[in-house]
Amino acid sequence: GKSGPENARSKVRKLMSNPWTDTFVGGVITCNFLLIILDTDSRAWYPGRGIGTSPMWIQYLEAACIAIFGIELALKIFADGKKFHRKLWNVLDAMIVAIGVVGIILNLAGIGKGALVVIEKLRLCRLLRLVRVLTLFTGLKELRRLIQMMAGCFKTLFFGRVCCS
Repeated sequence: GKSGPENARSKVRKLMSNPWTDTFVGGVITCNFLLIILDTDSRAWYPGRGIGTSPMWIQYLEAACIAIFGIELALKIFADGKKFHRKLWNVLDAMIVAIGVVGIILNLAGIGKGALVVIEKLRLCRLLRLVRVLTLFTGLKELRRLIQMMAGCFKTLFFGRVCCS
């Protein structure tokens, strides 16, 4: 049989490839996407009101999403071991979690979200995880084509947003 750590690694690998795990993580990604929209809208500038602030409940739920992403990342690192960095999604997920944790730390330290523009823009990388949710629908050819076209445009849009604002 397998040794203790290798058996545990195999079980975690099986858990991480389970469709229910994908569905749960997809739900958290979708929730996080909606939270980013609500947060962006609440902090937007409106005539007569000025710049708004993000409600605490949004900040708490975003922190919970980052915590869940962190747990998922830790499980993937354990399951994949030295092969972890070979998958592009894993590297992207690690960046997203790191950016999220830095944002939480800066908020706790009293540095507002708008103070570090680079972190604010990198936060948009979390939206890339939405593409992962859409890839769960691989049976739909039209949706897969749409995702491929969006992915082709995203690089240009991202760098245009980062460099031009």
